[in-house]
Amino acid sequence: MMTSKYDIVFDQNPHGVFYAGQTITGRVEIDLAEVKTVSGVYLHFKGYSEVNFTEDVGTEKMMTSKYDIVFDQNSHGVFFAGQTITGRVEMDLAKVKTVTGVYLHFKGYSEVSWTDKQGIGEDRRMIHYTGHEDYIDIRTYLVGSSHGERFELSAGNHSFPFSYSLPYTIATSIEGKWGFVRYTAKVGLERPWKYDNTYVQPFTVLRHLDFNEINPDIYRPITVKETKVSCCGPCSSDSMFIVAEIPISGYVPGQTVAIKYDVYNHSHDSIEYFEAKLVRTDIYKCEYPRTKEKYVHSEVATVRTGGARSLQNVTIEQFLRIQNVIIEQFLKIPSLPPTTLTSNLISITYAISINVEVSGWGTNPQIYMPITIGTVPLSNTAVPGYCSAPNVTNEAPVVDQPRPSASEIPSAPLLIPEELPPPSYEEAIHAIPVNLQDEGQVPGIGWNPKYMVYQFGDAGASGSGTNHPTRQIDFPMPKQ
Repeated sequence: MMTSKYDIVFDQNPHGVFYAGQTITGRVEIDLAEVKTVSGVYLHFKGYSEVNFTEDVGTEKMMTSKYDIVFDQNSHGVFFAGQTITGRVEMDLAKVKTVTGVYLHFKGYSEVSWTDKQGIGEDRRMIHYTGHEDYIDIRTYLVGSSHGERFELSAGNHSFPFSYSLPYTIATSIEGKWGFVRYTAKVGLERPWKYDNTYVQPFTVLRHLDFNEINPDIYRPITVKETKVSCCGPCSSDSMFIVAEIPISGYVPGQTVAIKYDVYNHSHDSIEYFEAKLVRTDIYKCEYPRTKEKYVHSEVATVRTGGARSLQNVTIEQFLRIQNVIIEQFLKIPSLPPTTLTSNLISITYAISINVEVSGWGTNPQIYMPITIGTVPLSNTAVPGYCSAPNVTNEAPVVDQPRPSASEIPSAPLLIPEELPPPSYEEAIHAIPVNLQDEGQVPGIGWNPKYMVYQFGDAGASGSGTNHPTRQIDFPMPKQ
């Protein structure tokens, strides 16, 4: 446990007191416990003064200016790509402000950042990966200019209206573990020879993903077949067959996925339970110092239901009755960002991952079904059933979220169809509020983007889809 020792010794001056103008002489003494690889040894002289005190002042002296950015008829602060944002900047100034202008700065950008270790031993080092992508960066002056004549804003209330049209091709707002897609509106008082007074209002942007306008394969069911083969030798038995199916592959938050299992269990083993999880995968892509991807998987919803018993050692009558068992399971989609493939730095995909817990030896059957989460559903139902669509192929469904060309961009942003229930706007499940204090004065302490959650009520065949009971259906015994 030997440690290195350092000391600064002043010549003939053990008390360490010197006069202004005096020359300080001495030596730096170092006793190293081990070899040190350095680029230099330095001595830094520094002299400074600080004051710091607390004073109890009256209410009149404690008055501060207040700023706010108010969106017209949009208290939740959620906008769609291509939509026009209107509102007003409101200020309540505690005293006269001398400024050259008042500006409103709309900014939208994406950043990713993480650090990885590389190498071993003495060659081990840390590599910092980063990426940056800009979507919008617009500053407009509500009054004055950056280099104009100075003028005074009187104490009291001021209101400045504004209007800004979002581009159609920007990405959906995301706040993730290793990066984000973030949009803010910042109002600033440009003051000569002083720091600007600023106030930042974050807002959410959603890139519409309308299931009625994308690849028709979204209409067709996804079916996955899984077989568990029992071991050989004296413990051998017939196999277990499981067929899992969902009616469509596209859902919106607030809807419920109906999962159906067809079980043919002719083995010694019993199925203890089926556990279905909605898994979100965030893919971060860096640009510097080289291209690299980082994956983050998170479980955002789970449902577990009972299984199916073995068919070994049962009578013929029992065998005929339970040879085909159907189990249904219901998994509700919580508040989440839509499937995102439009950012070059961050993508989000979803899948239903199913674990079939089986008694006995061997590996549990695993089933994986990719799904797409959008903003406009195929139908006004809480629990979507089977749909029909023209030109549906027999190939595995491939869901693409294309980047529209100039000719494909609509003249107005997509709005919510009238036949759908009005959605609420909620933070994503398990979201951790982010601190935006570095960007300027902000409302509240933490912030997160909000996403659409449809409130179907009793519109669907199975109600709101909160926690549907499991249904196990035994096929009736055939007539003699």
